[in-house]
Amino acid sequence: RPSSPPSAGGEPSPLRSRAVSDILGRVRQDLAGRCPVRPRRTGASCGGDGTVGEEGTVVSAGGALVVRRRPTVSAGAAVLVLHGGREHSRRTSRAWHPAALRMRPVLRAAVASTDRRDVLVGEVRYRYQGWNATADPVDDAARALDELRRLAGEVPVILVGHSMGGRAALRAAADPAVHGVLALAPWC
Repeated sequence: RPSSPPSAGGEPSPLRSRAVSDILGRVRQDLAGRCPVRPRRTGASCGGDGTVGEEGTVVSAGGALVVRRRPTVSAGAAVLVLHGGREHSRRTSRAWHPAALRMRPVLRAAVASTDRRDVLVGEVRYRYQGWNATADPVDDAARALDELRRLAGEVPVILVGHSMGGRAALRAAADPAVHGVLALAPWC
């Protein structure tokens, strides 16, 4: 089933943005209590692990992980966002498709509410727009988690997904790095 349409203005209501920010704030507090900062490789660029993409984002070489905010110190935790999609489609997923654009406010809220300097914020880049019979977004989420491990080491991860992305996040939660899932209107 396709993702739900955005609100009339295209942006979530201030109340919804506050709710997402509050949830991410609670996640941040939980991570602060359980996840001490461990020494990791640092640096502003990806080196051999990736290339710099649009708006200075870091795109991993495998292409499933797009880093929207890379920590200034070694990563101690990560928030990955998974957008919605379609039930069936082998068309290439693009960052400008409505399902991906709907998650931009969530990405901005994640960046704004994680004031710790060691939280990496990224999103999963899907190969296809659809779930398809083979659960393609789950494979893409697993690839993104593997790329995150190569980039930042073993860090606790919170997955935030909407619609198809919520379903993919719930399925990807079996990965040992995933410590929490926020599934917004997932479809089963």
